[in-house]
Amino acid sequence: MEKQKIREPRQQRSIEKKQKIAEAGLELICRKGYYHTNTAEIAKLAGVSTGIVYSYFRDKKDILLAALQLYSDQITGPMFQSLKEIKTIENLPELLSRIIDSFADSHRETRSAHEELGGLAHTDPDVYALFLEVENKITAQLTDIITSLSLVSTNIQEKVHMSYHLVEDYCHEIAFHKHDYLNVQALKQELIRTLLFLLSDHPLLP
Repeated sequence: MEKQKIREPRQQRSIEKKQKIAEAGLELICRKGYYHTNTAEIAKLAGVSTGIVYSYFRDKKDILLAALQLYSDQITGPMFQSLKEIKTIENLPELLSRIIDSFADSHRETRSAHEELGGLAHTDPDVYALFLEVENKITAQLTDIITSLSLVSTNIQEKVHMSYHLVEDYCHEIAFHKHDYLNVQALKQELIRTLLFLLSDHPLLP
């Protein structure tokens, strides 16, 4: 039996329908786990038929990958929006503080998604590949922004890569780990100092 052809939506209504399926997939996968979620449940939550689901996605794995992209956008969207507000070098410390808070809030709000999708990245090569692709895209976007602002002149990609993972580690501490021996405010201040050192050739350390 010939498989149904997957279509790429072009009209706004179809784009929204595919997005709704991905959102339903993300919600259920985070709530029940990937292996305890099926396409019929995703279709029901999205308010569409199973046939409609298969017209946009090949299988449950395909929905998972779309959900991962959606999750990434939810996490990084506020960060990129804040970065657009950088006008001068002088407001960088304050803006970094806001970006870190926004990123940490996003991690808290999507905690179950992070745990489920992050776990799958360790066991599924396709999920890991998409995680890597998303990270590469984020690094490229951040590098472009930092370059356009002329904040730092050498080893920009390497410094952006380090900075991104430092912020990620801080957010994981806030959302998941919560070590008793750490002062969260002090940790944030040290993170900002480190980011200023990495991302600026100018003497901005407080």
